[in-house]
Amino acid sequence: MTVQPETDGSTPTAGSAAASNAQSRANASAHSTEPAQAGDEPHGVASGATPGSTQTPATEAVLAELAATKDQLLRTLAELQNVQRRHATELANARDYAIRDFAFALLGVKDTLEHVVRDDRGTLEQVKMGAEMTLRNLAAAFERYKISEIAADGARFDPNLHQAMTQIESDQPAGTVLSTFQKGYMIGERCLRPAMVAVAKQRAETAARAGDGTLEADATGAN
Repeated sequence: MTVQPETDGSTPTAGSAAASNAQSRANASAHSTEPAQAGDEPHGVASGATPGSTQTPATEAVLAELAATKDQLLRTLAELQNVQRRHATELANARDYAIRDFAFALLGVKDTLEHVVRDDRGTLEQVKMGAEMTLRNLAAAFERYKISEIAADGARFDPNLHQAMTQIESDQPAGTVLSTFQKGYMIGERCLRPAMVAVAKQRAETAARAGDGTLEADATGAN
């Protein structure tokens, strides 16, 4: 005879466990279908964002700042272009007016020359006086615009200021400017035209004596 085990109700049976699981699932399903309460936000939507929009307030602030920066850069670029145009205009005006002033200074020279040429009744002395007056007017114009003659005769040859046309044997030290064929001029600190000059070089016999040591011996004996 089979004896059935007695139960006191403290140990759950398989049927009661299944019923409990079914009840749990039903509760969970009912909870998930409850409507959202006021103030609850949908999942994935940041606070303050407009439903259906992908831009957050932070993104909108960044975009506004970028737009303001772009506008400022465009204004700055336009101002720089205006400055460049004004600078180019000022340079052009400066060049034009500088040439105009210098030309105006030379008008007096031309007036004097024309007066001397037209006066066919003048004596040689009067012609000379007219030429001297013209030269003074020209010198005044040169001085006004800082045009000066380059020192040449007796100076040391400087390739930046002098143009050697010939070399002449001389007792002067080699490289000394002996004479000037055409004057040179400076404008400010720059060479306007180099002076055309003749430059001293050693005499042939002096160079030969220096080569064989005779010149040095003569100098020693003189001492």
